[in-house]
Amino acid sequence: MALLHELCDAVPEAAVDMAQAIFNLADRHSRNGLLTVSEMRSYLGGTEFSEFCGWLTLDDPGRRVSRFKQADTDNDGAMDMYELAEAAAEFQQFQQEQASATVALVESPAPLDPQELGEGMDAERLLE
Repeated sequence: MALLHELCDAVPEAAVDMAQAIFNLADRHSRNGLLTVSEMRSYLGGTEFSEFCGWLTLDDPGRRVSRFKQADTDNDGAMDMYELAEAAAEFQQFQQEQASATVALVESPAPLDPQELGEGMDAERLLE
């Protein structure tokens, strides 16, 4: 495992650990150290990695290139450990950003509507 972390030294350790766990679950069709979309969809559904699998393998209409194709840097149609660890790091970053955005929405007060304040209330002074 130490060699794996050295190989992926540009990737956070949590992402490398996630990638290794995914490989352990999903590299079953060929057992060749590469993961295909088929393997991920077959073996990651219903696991703790199913959300990652959907994020990585499902086409997003807002994207020109699927995340899987983008992460498959050598364009061989499969992901090696390094490519998967990079994708896991991106997914973890995505999750953190989503969580931060959710917290910000929950914590931000609703804007004041000057019409709801009634007469005699100065909305601009309340917003200072």
